[in-house]
Amino acid sequence: MKIKENITKQQFLFLISHIKEDEKIRKNRKKRLLGQFALLYHTGLRVNETTQLTHQDIHKIITNQIHIIYSTKQKKEKKIYITETGAKYLKKIFTTIDPSSKQYIFKSERGSILSVPGTINDINTYLKKVFGKE
Repeated sequence: MKIKENITKQQFLFLISHIKEDEKIRKNRKKRLLGQFALLYHTGLRVNETTQLTHQDIHKIITNQIHIIYSTKQKKEKKIYITETGAKYLKKIFTTIDPSSKQYIFKSERGSILSVPGTINDINTYLKKVFGKE
């Protein structure tokens, strides 16, 4: 399954449950996938946009339920909206954010910045594993 359309709430909950119960997945990847899928579902961000988010961005999204990012793919500013329910959900996932930090929220296990193609591939691979579709 590739990300071509929005997933339903039931699919999202199934996906999150699968990630949480997956014992074969490393801790860092589990946290990253939970965060990225939550952001994709609750904000409508693109995968490449999730890789650009900093601790400050996440804090502003959760606190204000609206935030403006610069989309490098679209080459323009983009408003991110999130419901109160979505903000509460993100707050549970991102418990260790530093509101003053400009560090990227998603990093590799070695602490380096994630590549967009690698992140897209990782997400699509996991979706295929869970849903078994192309």
